[in-house]
Amino acid sequence: MKIWARMVAMLLGALILFAVHVDGSSAYGTDHLYQVTLSYNCMNSTLCAPTPFGIGGIWGWIEPDGTKGATAGSDVDGQVQFQGHSNANPALNGAGHSTGFEGWQTFDCPSSPLCALVAAEGVPPDPSGKYFAFFTDFGGLGTLPVVTPATPGNYSAHPAPGIASTAHITLMH
Repeated sequence: MKIWARMVAMLLGALILFAVHVDGSSAYGTDHLYQVTLSYNCMNSTLCAPTPFGIGGIWGWIEPDGTKGATAGSDVDGQVQFQGHSNANPALNGAGHSTGFEGWQTFDCPSSPLCALVAAEGVPPDPSGKYFAFFTDFGGLGTLPVVTPATPGNYSAHPAPGIASTAHITLMH
C-alpha cells in the first residue's frame, strides 16, 4: 500500500511540475495558425554562386501566431539552420542557426516588392500567388525574410540540377 501511495504522490508531483513549467508564450502551442517546414538547397556552383544568396541552403520549421484570417503578426516561433560555402560574399560562408523571428506577413505576387525573393530564394511556386515572409535574424547578415508559399499544401521545385526546394504548409485552425 505504501508503494502505491508513493507512486500516486510522485505522479501528482510530476503533473504539478509539468503544469507549472508549461507556458503559452509566443506562437508555439495551440495558438499558431500554420505549421511550415522548409528545405531550400542551392548547390549548383554555376547558377548559385553568382546570386546574392550563393551556394548553400536553409532548413527549418516555423509557426506563425495570430487570429484566423490574419495576414501579419509579431509572434513567430521556429528554428532555421543555414549553411553556405564557396561564395564570393564571405558573410554567406559558414553555418548558422536562428530562432530570433521578428514577425511575419503574407503578400501577393506579382504585386509585392517581396516577389523578387520568391525566385531569388528558390521558393516553390504557390498556385494562388500568396506567400509568407518570416523575418528572422541571420546574425552578421541582419534581419532577412524567409519566404514560403502561404496556401496550405506540399510543394517541391527542382528548377535546375543541384537546386531543390520543398515546403509543407499546414493550416492549423
